[in-house]
Amino acid sequence: MKLFLLLLFLKFSIIRACYDDHGDWWTSDSAMSFWNAMWISVYEYNLLPFACTYTDYSTLATEPTIPPIHCQQDDIILNSRCYSFNRDELSQSDARAQCEMQGKTLAIFDNFSQIQFISSYASSKFATTYASFWIGLQRDSSSSSFYWPDGTSAVLTNWSPGYPFDGQLFVAQEISSGKWKTLSAEQQLFSVCSGIVS
Repeated sequence: MKLFLLLLFLKFSIIRACYDDHGDWWTSDSAMSFWNAMWISVYEYNLLPFACTYTDYSTLATEPTIPPIHCQQDDIILNSRCYSFNRDELSQSDARAQCEMQGKTLAIFDNFSQIQFISSYASSKFATTYASFWIGLQRDSSSSSFYWPDGTSAVLTNWSPGYPFDGQLFVAQEISSGKWKTLSAEQQLFSVCSGIVS
């Protein structure tokens, strides 16, 4: 029985990471060169979020007259959000300002699939698994509840054991586990920004 992990790419080409008695390969018949513990096997009828990338450019395609406001060509698109990765290690306020210069906020997550995918992708973008990156979640100092940069309350809970710490307002995500932890705003970390696909 084959189990498929599906990624949908533009121009309707579907790439599958397949496993059976013959090993791992992409449907393009090239060897699968990326493997980590964040990959999971699913049945082909499972509905999952997907990531898109440009694989082939057609000379017949016309350039859009208005580019997306918050998304750039190198961004990863998941559901209605696009994500970019900042390799500069910055304080929380500097990381937030860097995202705002791109027309984005520090990363907002709508579901666990986004959290896991971005954490897995971050390990290659930041070339490490033993680090964390700033995300947009932060604590309201007056009520101790957590909220995202768009003002919505945090419904997801994805805390690393023992967190959140009292008195720490800002949240980072561990690359290795995908779990969240509260940190001092002065901590120098990578960051991930997100914007709305428009």
